[in-house]
Amino acid sequence: MKQQNILLSIIVFATLTRVAIPPLFAHLPNFSALDALALFCGAYCERRMTAIAITLVSVWVGDVLLTHSLFYPGFYWQYGCYALITLLGSYTSSLWKHSTNQNISRWIPAFAGMTTASAILFFVVSNFGVWFSGTLYPQTMDGLIACYIAAIPFFKHTLISDLIFTSILFGITGLERRTGRLCSFFAATARKKTDLPGRGYR
Repeated sequence: MKQQNILLSIIVFATLTRVAIPPLFAHLPNFSALDALALFCGAYCERRMTAIAITLVSVWVGDVLLTHSLFYPGFYWQYGCYALITLLGSYTSSLWKHSTNQNISRWIPAFAGMTTASAILFFVVSNFGVWFSGTLYPQTMDGLIACYIAAIPFFKHTLISDLIFTSILFGITGLERRTGRLCSFFAATARKKTDLPGRGYR
């Protein structure tokens, strides 16, 4: 039940950010929480196919609300990006689930690298899709290079938003896990004390 609630929260979070971010950050194109969501699903879910399904459903729900259509032209490039980013997150699943204060020096650089890689992956695949469509750039090598050069100013917004929202999602979940562990530790300690001979409840 707890996992179902968290997965439902992921879909709600994705939908809310898709609706709320454009009005607030209209001056920052490509500022989105979807890459971070995909990474989180990949790291959190036990099964990769489940993680991909949750990610794509979350993206699709937001798309329907924003575009008022089931799918838009070229959607498969975007969806393919998010599926690949989810798989990227799944490779750090074991490190994330066993993260502690002792190995924090290992998993923070790993997640920073993963977040940067996801931004680069989105940049490469999504802009390749723009070029491949042939509507904005000629389908030549010069056209591909021009497409990537034109997209460079937008990359920083993708990277910044990925770092922010990845920190939020993993940070909140990590805090919840550590708080739960701390409560369990104090509860176990209290039980041990009450089990000592000659001690009882007051």
